[in-house]
Amino acid sequence: MGINPELFINMQTRYNMTVARQKKPLLVRLINIRKACAAVF
Repeated sequence: MGINPELFINMQTRYNMTVARQKKPLLVRLINIRKACAAVF
């Protein structure tokens, strides 16, 4: 196709981040996981 696949990956990543921000319970869960990982290390 002659299109850089990295472009589509970046677009998908931005979309995923936007969706994740809109879903507050998921965001809270991710923050808690990050805190738990930080406590381990």
